[in-house]
Amino acid sequence: MARTRRGATPYDQPPTPSPANSTGVRVSYQQADPQALVDRPANPLLVDCRTALDADPWRVAGWIVHQLGRPGK
Repeated sequence: MARTRRGATPYDQPPTPSPANSTGVRVSYQQADPQALVDRPANPLLVDCRTALDADPWRVAGWIVHQLGRPGK
């Protein structure tokens, strides 16, 4: 692993912003547009470990959705 400064690793650095949309505005995962993101991964699979998302819009957009504590559809 590369060192960035004495004794530090890249994981010690503050995270760089990663905007989720083309305007550069940071969007939370709860506000993400499932239709706009469906073509990005090779396999559109969403694992919602916190059961924080409404799964129906994601399924309609073509995602396979797994949520802990909820039966699959």
